[in-house]
Amino acid sequence: MDIAEIIVTLTGVALSGFVIWYFFFSARQTASAVSSSSGVQEVDITVKGGYSPDVIEVERGKPVQLSFYRDEENSCSEELLMPDFSIRRDLPPSRPPW
Repeated sequence: MDIAEIIVTLTGVALSGFVIWYFFFSARQTASAVSSSSGVQEVDITVKGGYSPDVIEVERGKPVQLSFYRDEENSCSEELLMPDFSIRRDLPPSRPPW
């Protein structure tokens, strides 16, 4: 093995380690829903380079209302898709869609 192969191998191992850490061990921002007087669990989510919070904890069996605030102009965040719930909504920038 010459020096270039060693550097490439070490770089690959380091990047693999980073990917494993990021997806399995890094801290995620978690939020619990706040119940309103009507019993609906409400969560405010900011869209800016991702979702914040990106993990939401709710009580099973109670309705949930998600309010999205899109704080960017990136075309990737123009639409919210939740295929498991048959939800597809436009996310206009700088204001909640509903």
